[in-house]
Amino acid sequence: MQAGPPVDLSRFHGLDPTPEVLREATETIMAAITALLEEVRGEKAPAEPYDHRRARLEQRRKAAEGNAK
Repeated sequence: MQAGPPVDLSRFHGLDPTPEVLREATETIMAAITALLEEVRGEKAPAEPYDHRRARLEQRRKAAEGNAK
């Protein structure tokens, strides 16, 4: 187990927790976690973070294509 330094979220202080603000804060936290994982694994992370929404849409598209045949 490894813990990194605190993630600086001060730029979000006082902002309304809108979906956009929460998404940006989450991306900031995930970037810090990704950097730690690169250290632990000794390798670079993919250039683009995994997007579960995009992956799910792609799965649905492929399933629809398969059903259409």
